[in-house]
Amino acid sequence: MSIIILCDRCQQSCQKEPSSGYVTVNEYAEFTARWGYFSKRDMEQWEYVLCEDCATLVYKWIKKEDEKLTD
Repeated sequence: MSIIILCDRCQQSCQKEPSSGYVTVNEYAEFTARWGYFSKRDMEQWEYVLCEDCATLVYKWIKKEDEKLTD
């Protein structure tokens, strides 16, 4: 029995089917944010699982925003 992990953004399965008979695996990125006392989000915790495609989109967005700040 395998555990199916769904992407929190697109709701697609994070399972990858290997082409040559290997075991099916979940490929995903985990993002966690923990906000402490005195923050605007006092003691909140965020956890997200993203598939490879959605994680790539987030990464590209962050890099794009970072470039705007350094220009």
